[in-house]
Amino acid sequence: MLLLVLRESWKSATGAKDSSVASLAAKYSAVKKESDGLITITLASRMLIYNTTLPKETIEMIYHPKTKIPQRVVTIKRTLVPLEQEQYRKMQGETAFIGMLMETEGKYFLIKEYQTSYLYKKLEYTVAVVPVKMEDRVIKSEDGKYKPVKDFETYSLTNN
Repeated sequence: MLLLVLRESWKSATGAKDSSVASLAAKYSAVKKESDGLITITLASRMLIYNTTLPKETIEMIYHPKTKIPQRVVTIKRTLVPLEQEQYRKMQGETAFIGMLMETEGKYFLIKEYQTSYLYKKLEYTVAVVPVKMEDRVIKSEDGKYKPVKDFETYSLTNN
């Protein structure tokens, strides 16, 4: 059920074409939470950053449960950036890098996060008007047959 709600919500939030629920389930684990009248669905990539428990990608979508209208979508993509030992030591002392540095097998890395946020202020749904209607081109005559309207008399009607 969560993945069905996820598919519909993701589709309305991003405008993305419909995708397979099974494909999403294979790539991400999903957690749904409700707070302050909003629902948050968090997708965490099953692929982790090497030697950590951090997912390579996280997608968080917050939407209104009644209207299914999204409020915000935040994506975070993580990669490892190799560092020299001196860079690593210098960055260790800075509070901005707490939890973002790692040392493994004698190599030093910064976990780089790239975050994208989409805020939805107003969504409008308009129904497209059909540019041409059947009655604009043909009418039914008294004998029950159809004929072209004035301005289209030179057109011939065929039954395919």
